[in-house]
Amino acid sequence: MKIKVWLTAAAVFISALGPARAADVKLSGVVFGQYAHQLSNNNYKGDEGKDRGAFGISRIYMTGEAKYSPELKAKVVLEGSSREIYVTSGTSNAVFVKNAFGEYVFNDRLSAAFGMIPTPWIDFEKEVWGRRFVQKTNLAQAGVLNSADLGAGLVGKLPRGYGEYHAVYVNGEGYNKDEKSKKDGRRKDVMLRVSLVPFSNSPHSGIGDLSGLKFHGYIQQGRVSDGARQLRDRYIAGVSYQKGKCHFMYYYLRGHDGDGTANRITNSWSAHGSYRLLRDFSLFGRYDSFRKAAAAGPEAYDRGTIGVDHKLADGARISLSDQWLQVVKSVSGSNKSNENQLMAQFELKF
Repeated sequence: MKIKVWLTAAAVFISALGPARAADVKLSGVVFGQYAHQLSNNNYKGDEGKDRGAFGISRIYMTGEAKYSPELKAKVVLEGSSREIYVTSGTSNAVFVKNAFGEYVFNDRLSAAFGMIPTPWIDFEKEVWGRRFVQKTNLAQAGVLNSADLGAGLVGKLPRGYGEYHAVYVNGEGYNKDEKSKKDGRRKDVMLRVSLVPFSNSPHSGIGDLSGLKFHGYIQQGRVSDGARQLRDRYIAGVSYQKGKCHFMYYYLRGHDGDGTANRITNSWSAHGSYRLLRDFSLFGRYDSFRKAAAAGPEAYDRGTIGVDHKLADGARISLSDQWLQVVKSVSGSNKSNENQLMAQFELKF
């Protein structure tokens, strides 16, 4: 009986797609490049190298998008990742699949995706931060959240512009790992982000315009494996403002990670903002704080970035920034050290 129900549902879905047609395909890409000059005596791995300079291509993204109909779409993103600037040997320019999914658009307020899909928080914050070519977002850099995973998701908008939501049901291991074997692979992670815009119809303009004010909440419920004390939970609360010449965002995360002995706690917060001084020049800054408990000992650091960027043309930007990391506490034997880098970077979209 269940098989008949599934077959009937599949037949109805396929028939709703309409007759087969050739897809409209669009290709695009982006390149991040940089020159890094080390101002500190050591990098954060503890290696000496004051005044060391290094050119690099930190990321390359190639995106293919196919549109079969107004409702049915597909997207594939390939990412080329170079080694980090402080590494002097080893493999670089590894290419891997970042996203690969099909999407069905029900209407202008709801769509569904299946495959290697974006997760609800990282890409969202990346858009607010607006400077991925300068630096990853805090939680991506710390490895607390994955930017993509294998599963299914829904993206929707609330009525009258009062916000949006993004929910996924995924393996939980990230886009670069398979689901765990045997009984450890029985459980999946559920992630949900809700962003509310309470003043979407603000009657004011200028400094009194609150339509750019948003409140954000995120929850992730999962398990590392099937045993006891194996939680993989994340909770985020945040606020952001984007309007006109400026943006600002602040959020706080609390996480629980089980290692079989205990569920270790992670606390982190990040604040970032920018202000457009002139037509094509902007000042920006960011401060991240990270505290994590682990069986090998606690890990804690603070990271700061301040800089200026310039829009050369549509799709082309350059930036100059000072980026530093202060180690508050490191795992015993890791030899991590404070780091300070002067970074000249660019972003080219095509």
